Amino acid sequence: MRKLLIIFLLFFPILISADQTVTLSWQAPTTNEDGTPLTDLAGFKIYCKTIGDYILRGTINNPAQLDYILTITSDAVCIATAFDVSGNESTYSNSVEFMPPSACTGLRKK
Repeated sequence: MRKLLIIFLLFFPILISADQTVTLSWQAPTTNEDGTPLTDLAGFKIYCKTIGDYILRGTINNPAQLDYILTITSDAVCIATAFDVSGNESTYSNSVEFMPPSACTGLRKK
């Protein structure tokens, strides 16, 4: 099983407080962990947690889409992963913490 390189996910969050949404954006990976070119990137997954384990909040099945809008309701920490066409998923990206009034309740396409 091949793992994807994770250096790619550098979130650039922008809090839009009026409607409690956050725009997450990132850079797509270009290589696998073993240094070979990544030619079969299929998409990304967004995970969030308030306490405990991360919960999948959305799957983006388009490797060209490099941002997403996340609706939040209380404190939350969010991360992302990349996955390839075989379903191999990368390790977690760096995390982004959202302060009040934030926690993940769903995603909607930008």
